[in-house]
Amino acid sequence: MIRTWRTFARVMVCVAALVLVSGCAPAITDAVPGEVTALSAEPARVSQARVVVTTDYGAQTIVDASVTLEQGTTAMQALKSVAEVRTAYGGGFVQTINGIGAARERRTDWFYAVNGILANRGAAEHVLRDGDVEHWDYRQWGFRRNVSATLGCFPSFFLNGYNGVVRPTAVAWEAPYESEAAAIASLLESCGVDNVESVELALLSDEWRKERNLVVVAGPGHETVREVYALWDKLGLFTRLEGSSLRVYASSGAEAAVFTDGTGILEAMQNPWNPSGTGACENVVLLVSGTDADGVRAAAGALVESSAAMTAWCGAVVREAVPMSVPLGATFDAA
Repeated sequence: MIRTWRTFARVMVCVAALVLVSGCAPAITDAVPGEVTALSAEPARVSQARVVVTTDYGAQTIVDASVTLEQGTTAMQALKSVAEVRTAYGGGFVQTINGIGAARERRTDWFYAVNGILANRGAAEHVLRDGDVEHWDYRQWGFRRNVSATLGCFPSFFLNGYNGVVRPTAVAWEAPYESEAAAIASLLESCGVDNVESVELALLSDEWRKERNLVVVAGPGHETVREVYALWDKLGLFTRLEGSSLRVYASSGAEAAVFTDGTGILEAMQNPWNPSGTGACENVVLLVSGTDADGVRAAAGALVESSAAMTAWCGAVVREAVPMSVPLGATFDAA
């Protein structure tokens, strides 16, 4: 593969919530008795994580706080430091956060993700690392229990990975969308993501497709997009792209709206081509697509310009340059 370097100077400022306190420890030098030794003015590095608590697939934010990490701080400990938590089953299952969940609604529970990816271990066992984003969401799961990833993966998963393991990233684009893909790649690089490469989808190797984090920028007719939506149930998506029509669903599974011309879509998922499966927590795919060329470009523009507003969202539909959180409300008016 040939690495493509971007020179775009127009990239937006990186997600503010992911900017962490950094620096180096003061340098220690050999001191002469009676002599004042100047130490570096740079502060010691502080490890931090962000804890976000929402309801209804990110529709309402309950907590959004920064937590200082000690060595071995778990996701459960970080949550308890910013919220009132009630657990069950020996302390490994979160029953209520700030009282939410006490009513024990049918098929509604707390789920948590790290860097936008559904965790595959209990919160009491998962040790957080510097820069991680821990997200708890209280939601219905009757229609979609396995929402394998959310838009919170951008850029946090590409930057920090899962459990300290970060795979390289490829931004793969269909021929008409090279400039949109380059802007996304430049944004990732400006956020500090290493090993970002850009490649045309036609040249994407099977190895990269399986092993890397991917941002796929392509129209509804591309084979890669069709493959994703053939697995829409398994991947836990609330949108279904069928040619030039986009069907969007509510959390209950009811069809909430059908969109056509100029509609963009942003959907995150664990990589469906990973041989280890979609629950491996190893790599993600962020799909940037739409009902037509205008929709794809609208989705790419929203990701570059508004990603900070979507970190708690499951997915997004973009209409007239305005992103909307997915799943939609059951009474959404598409007019």
